[in-house]
Amino acid sequence: MNSNLAPYIPKLFKLIALNNFENQAHNLVYLLHHQGYSKADIYALFIEFHETIQTHQRFKTDEEKYNRLCNFMDRFTAWSKTFKILPEEPDL
Repeated sequence: MNSNLAPYIPKLFKLIALNNFENQAHNLVYLLHHQGYSKADIYALFIEFHETIQTHQRFKTDEEKYNRLCNFMDRFTAWSKTFKILPEEPDL
């Protein structure tokens, strides 16, 4: 992960708790992309968060939030056929 993106991990912890996580995460992705980060950089941030959330005391047993994150991350990849994130860049 790009070390400049590390400060966004706490923001993702706040976002994952929201009912509208997908919309808020989508907004964050486009904000970061507008700041010059690539799709790969942003995906790496979400991978780091994905790893962190699995052992975090508050979230490690929250399957709903974990699945929500996984479903959102699929939108970066070829797994998602619709609603791709940053579709102008190649799938990861």
